[in-house]
Amino acid sequence: MGDGTLIDVVLFAMVAAFLFLRLRSVLGRRTGQERPRPTPFTRPAPEQQRPDPRPDTGGVVPLPTARTEPSRPRPEVAATPLATGLAEIKLADPNFHEDSFLAGTRVAFEMIVEAYARGDLATLRPLLADDVYEKFAGAIRAATRLARRSRARSAASASSTSSRRAWTAASRSSPSRWCRTRPTSCAIAPAPCSTAIPPSRSRSWICGRSRTTRAPRTPTGHFLLLAAACAPKEPPPPPPEKLDLTPIAFGALAGWSDDDQAAALPALQRSCARLLRQSDERPVGPDAVAGTVADWRAPCGAVQQATAQNSTGLDARAARALLENWFEPFRASGRDGPDGLFTGYYEPELQGARTRDARFHVSLMKRPDDLVMVELGDFRADWRGERIAGRVVDGALKPYPDRRAIEQGALASRNLELFWVEDPIDAFFLQIQGSGRIALPDGKTVRIGYAAQNGHPYVAIGRPLLERGALERGNVSLRTIRAWLVAHPDEAAGVMDLNPSYVFFREIPGEGPVGAQGTALTAMRSLAVDPKFMPLGVPLWLDIDEPQEAGGRLRRLVIAQDTGGAIRGAVRGDLFCGTGTVAGERAGAMQQRGGYVLLLPKAVAEKRKRVS
Repeated sequence: MGDGTLIDVVLFAMVAAFLFLRLRSVLGRRTGQERPRPTPFTRPAPEQQRPDPRPDTGGVVPLPTARTEPSRPRPEVAATPLATGLAEIKLADPNFHEDSFLAGTRVAFEMIVEAYARGDLATLRPLLADDVYEKFAGAIRAATRLARRSRARSAASASSTSSRRAWTAASRSSPSRWCRTRPTSCAIAPAPCSTAIPPSRSRSWICGRSRTTRAPRTPTGHFLLLAAACAPKEPPPPPPEKLDLTPIAFGALAGWSDDDQAAALPALQRSCARLLRQSDERPVGPDAVAGTVADWRAPCGAVQQATAQNSTGLDARAARALLENWFEPFRASGRDGPDGLFTGYYEPELQGARTRDARFHVSLMKRPDDLVMVELGDFRADWRGERIAGRVVDGALKPYPDRRAIEQGALASRNLELFWVEDPIDAFFLQIQGSGRIALPDGKTVRIGYAAQNGHPYVAIGRPLLERGALERGNVSLRTIRAWLVAHPDEAAGVMDLNPSYVFFREIPGEGPVGAQGTALTAMRSLAVDPKFMPLGVPLWLDIDEPQEAGGRLRRLVIAQDTGGAIRGAVRGDLFCGTGTVAGERAGAMQQRGGYVLLLPKAVAEKRKRVS
């Protein structure tokens, strides 16, 4: 059944219920303006009789002639409450038009029910009486509070509690009193949406005891009853994201034999060196998805040995043979399957200085001494990959100032300025990229990288620009966002402040940029992932859409070496495209769909097979 058909069925049921309620209330109420109906034994009073249009015949009743029209028989009315009620309304009100009444009722129901379902108080306000509006508003606020609590619970409990809370919200908005205790203690269940609510009396059940209450006789009250009873329940939250790994063969990897895997071995070698500094028992990745450090010693040793024995480096065929000998591929899938979003990032290069002047007046700050960053995974395993930050005030961790506050001078007196650049938009995108290079006036270039973050969540500003119509759907990228900000300098600061996250930097000597794993990144071979699901340092076979590549696909070996505030999900990646303007153009245009395959040591693969 389509959405439109379902809406029509529900609205028809609501209209029928409303008419029934309306008729019962009209039949029991007199306005004082209608003509009283004569009974068979009571002759109307003279002043209430209609004037007789026939001529006075002196009391002699003439016989009917051929021209005398027979009296028009009263139409028979079907003996149903609806038909009888409509007929009675027509007798009581000659100006009553049934079609207009039904059409108006339908429109009123649509407006009220849809506004209630959206939580649109502005639309409901002029449609409802004050007391009724307050009940609607209370129900919407209660449903909002309950929804927030529901999303914080597990999927299993959320499904059962959401229906109970939705009923609680509906019962609070209804003038009739239904069950106000836990459903398990009630003697009966409330009527479903499609069931007409009794017009004259409604039954309420409290802790197993019933009592009868008078239903409201106003049409607005009936609107409230039906809208509250038929309010759509909040859908249960989606199942939690998870990482599923499915073993496949190297021969099933499209493009495996066409890539130069040797170009990724230096990046893999740096990640191996980082891994092997840790103890053998340390898990690699969340829930030891990639085994332990001990499982990586043999394959990492083989990579380092093969690279050291060939001063000129391995060729592509030798690199593939090395990987196939020590690793086994596993296709990654998330909640929505093996397909996910992949974007690009780069290392921008900005003009800047160490001191402020008329040209360079936008600051890049270093990490404040009082900023405390907390890895929540150190406290609970299911919080792995999550972090918060703040500062300690009176022994409690409090939020740090957000972007707007910092830009307005919340930290101005702290002497935190590391470098000064000339454009606030450049500084904003430098924080999004997380690293960059500063070209100084003396001709030297220094590299800066991520040091800390203020603890506020990263908010992509492309969505609000899309919602306000500033950007077109399907054409939202770093490039288009930047172009809009440059073209609207008066609005740029306010839009950038919609992202409360603020990044602090540090100066990095030597190779770079440096990723979250603590190793230097390699252009087009380093990938940022979500550490809540993916292990850092693991080789991945990337297969995504890319119009700039031959065949429209980008297939190559990459290493998971970085993370990002916007990189969330089991199948989600951000490819490092390099340094400078050309890399920035490629990264800004990359927003593709695809997936990846993890290459795990054979020792880990054997353990997974035994477990499964």
